[in-house]
Amino acid sequence: MKLTCINLRVSVLIFTLLLFFSPKLSEATHIRAGEITARVINCAQFTYEFTITGYTDKGSDVQFGGGEINFGDGSEILQLNPNDFTNKTDLSPEVGLTEFVIQHTFPGPGEYIIGFKEFNRNADVVNMINSVNTPFYVETQIIIDPFLGCNETIRMLIPPIDRGCTGVTFFHNPGAFDPDGDSLSFELTVNKKDVGRPVDGYRFPNDPVFNGSPQDNPGAAATYAMDPITGDLIWDSPGQEGEYNIAFKVIEWRKLGSGEFVPMGYVTRDMQIIVELCDNEPPEILIPADTCIEANTTLEADILAIDPNNDPIKLEAFGGIFENIYPPDLQASFTPAGPGFQPSPTVGKFVWTPDCNLVRRNPYQVHFKASDDPTGRNSQEVPLASFKTYFIQVVAPAPLLQRAELVDDRTVELEWEDYANSSTCGTVRPTSMLIYRKVGENQFEPDNCETGIPEGSDYQLIGRRDDGQTTFVDDDNLQFGSVYCYRIVIVFTDNQGGESYASEEMCIEIGPYEGKFPSLITNVDVVPELTSVDNGEIMIKWTSPFDADPALYQPPYRYELFTVENGEISNDPIYAGTDTTFTHTGLNTLEQIYTYQVRAIAATSPPDEELPLSAPASNIRLRLQSEGDRMDLSWNGDVPWSINVSEHPTHLIFRNHVNPDDTTAVEFYASVDVTKEGLRFTDLDPDFIQGREYCYYVETKGSYGNPKVESPLINRTQLECGRLNDGIPPCEPLTLIVNSVDQLEHCEKLFEENNCQPITFENFLSWEPQVSGNDCQNDILEYEVYFSEQQEGDFQLVGTTITTSFVHQGLPSLKGCYYIVAIDRSGNASPPSEIVCMDNCPFFILPNIFTPNADGINDTFSTLTREIILKGNVNMEEANKQCPRFVEALDIKFYSPSGNMVYDYQASLSDPSTDININWTGETNGGTELESGTYFYEVEVEFDVLDQSMKKQKYKGWVRIVK
Repeated sequence: MKLTCINLRVSVLIFTLLLFFSPKLSEATHIRAGEITARVINCAQFTYEFTITGYTDKGSDVQFGGGEINFGDGSEILQLNPNDFTNKTDLSPEVGLTEFVIQHTFPGPGEYIIGFKEFNRNADVVNMINSVNTPFYVETQIIIDPFLGCNETIRMLIPPIDRGCTGVTFFHNPGAFDPDGDSLSFELTVNKKDVGRPVDGYRFPNDPVFNGSPQDNPGAAATYAMDPITGDLIWDSPGQEGEYNIAFKVIEWRKLGSGEFVPMGYVTRDMQIIVELCDNEPPEILIPADTCIEANTTLEADILAIDPNNDPIKLEAFGGIFENIYPPDLQASFTPAGPGFQPSPTVGKFVWTPDCNLVRRNPYQVHFKASDDPTGRNSQEVPLASFKTYFIQVVAPAPLLQRAELVDDRTVELEWEDYANSSTCGTVRPTSMLIYRKVGENQFEPDNCETGIPEGSDYQLIGRRDDGQTTFVDDDNLQFGSVYCYRIVIVFTDNQGGESYASEEMCIEIGPYEGKFPSLITNVDVVPELTSVDNGEIMIKWTSPFDADPALYQPPYRYELFTVENGEISNDPIYAGTDTTFTHTGLNTLEQIYTYQVRAIAATSPPDEELPLSAPASNIRLRLQSEGDRMDLSWNGDVPWSINVSEHPTHLIFRNHVNPDDTTAVEFYASVDVTKEGLRFTDLDPDFIQGREYCYYVETKGSYGNPKVESPLINRTQLECGRLNDGIPPCEPLTLIVNSVDQLEHCEKLFEENNCQPITFENFLSWEPQVSGNDCQNDILEYEVYFSEQQEGDFQLVGTTITTSFVHQGLPSLKGCYYIVAIDRSGNASPPSEIVCMDNCPFFILPNIFTPNADGINDTFSTLTREIILKGNVNMEEANKQCPRFVEALDIKFYSPSGNMVYDYQASLSDPSTDININWTGETNGGTELESGTYFYEVEVEFDVLDQSMKKQKYKGWVRIVK
């Protein structure tokens, strides 16, 4: 493939293979280290600029740059001209640096490995065989994916040639940073001589053959590792003097909106460590703790370096924030105590004022390097260096929430300052505003590095507004009497991401509307000691409609309490009277959730009007699960009040086996601050006994956030028991039923009730729990529901439930098979229930007459859709029974009375260019109109069914064309 674009600074010469194997080059000894980096020239056209950097042995007269570069896309392999370098610099008397720059355009998206190979490495590298005749090879991977956005490779600011002493810990850091702000990881690899080919006889530097040992543990095996996050390379400690080559990869990771990290490519660096005999120790660097800084504020930090031998120190700082990829006023500065080496100890001043354009999800890294100069005390002594990495997170200022106003019946409008034009930030990067809500106040003060909404604060994300929008309307199930509190957070939506501190909280009460105001349920309190499958009790309590207009809705009030199942309120109340409490008895509080609504009825009310129903409220359920040597508790409930409030943050845990004198008594055991820990608790009792049953309940505290309603609202969970790793599975479910009625009747009824056009289907499953068995026990935590479209197919988990029923919703049809598995609190699974299947109800019928006369009535021969049936004066009920159902494909042929085929047609749902309803116009395949008369057809229909005997059906019939 022809190279699309070559930088004018580089002329490309095509060398013969003989050049690579000439005696002169095979004896050359010059390459110490190197890497390939890339930056984007034109993202849309996939054009990149590559920099090939080589670090050479200045003792060799061979120039770097006669190697070949392969772009990995099938294009021509190029050879560099040593005279066409872009930059050539002497780093020291022994080390030189040479850079070549080449542009290349790739043919399209893909993953490409760019490799550079040149002869030869420098001589006498001790951890490989025959380095003088070993090629030098490095590679870089770039991933071009328009969905992931443009991407440049990392850059490394610290040269890859460093010195170490025998018996002294060696430190190095490459000073890597990513201009795009992606996350980086580091991993060691093996030096290579070609694609996929390690150098001969490679040994890692800590190989026992080199006789190294840790400084603080003589005689032990030396260690050699690279921190995967900071890139700090530590070799503790070199044993044998000489030149060592090592290699590592720096991998880029981009975070997607889903939270997943995907690789964006890598750069491989091949570097050299020169180890000598010496009597020196590296300096020590003291830096502040990692920190966060709000954009548009200034961070100042003192960096201290001390040399244990009191040698002079040169203190340096490296990082992307010092580079010219940022405007000068946004670059950091580092000012050492003076130029060059300074007396120990020495201090440098770090200063940085980032703006909002530098906000990103990943922290910035600043690498500090301290090098000593021991030559003053010994001219032959080897200088050493140490490194420290400082992480700095730039955080956006909090947005300003200006207004929360009740604008309608249970509707709140929020308004905030335009972030892009605010004095706080004034950013030009794309952003979105996240809107959060909770019941009641939570006046948390974010920590220095606490962006967004902290976990456990009970705020729920309720909306998102794109860049530039400054209002939001909240009408999502707001309830009378509750105080709703809002906060907003800015997130940056480009590749670098990042978010702001949360805004100040703004709260509003949902008060009366046109005089109407309901009762508020305050308690759905389970009686824990009566937890049972048939004798449980729940105490329900509610308020009067205290904010209703007494002129319109005069007291005294009477009340009706209803139960709610699957969103449907019961026809008859379970209580009617003037009290505001009721105890519901005879319940299965061990396994079931119970939901209630109450209505207040005034002594006098406007005609045909009632006070509204309260919001539904359910009992709070405790979930218990054992794992290893611990018990994990979690609880929650669908209630209109908040059970995570800063005014009453403590929930109480009760357990048996607390009082050694009465192990059966369930007593107070522990407390949880749910604003910090969330609605969960882990019991790590060191005195746990395997196989013993432990029982718990939780006393929750909640609030409407409204001073007119008592607080805290105390509601308890059921008593839930479990054993630690009991090893005994629960009993398998019995008598699985799908839809509880005749399957054909159920299927046909769906079409009849939905005028032949059910949009989605659902299957209702129910089963019986098995109470006990010889090899199982009834300690079920939940049931898992498995489904397959085929009886012998691959069953997949489609849901879990704590009850003995499940609704499988959103199905394309009714067809499929199910089984149920019970899971206990130790994670044991029961044997599966029997497999029960549900099938579709196929139906197909064709008319006997049509009139293709272009009058708009019955002009085509079609399957009997509802519209066609109704035009035949068939009543609605009969029409709905004759709809075609679950037809996947058909093949129909029409014949004349003499037996000649006049028209054939095939259609399939998988082919959108065909019509499954046929819609024949009475013409031949060649377009000739047929005469009036009787014609015969045969059709093979393929149905979407589980029963393979019903899959394909053949029908014969006749049709009369009338003109």
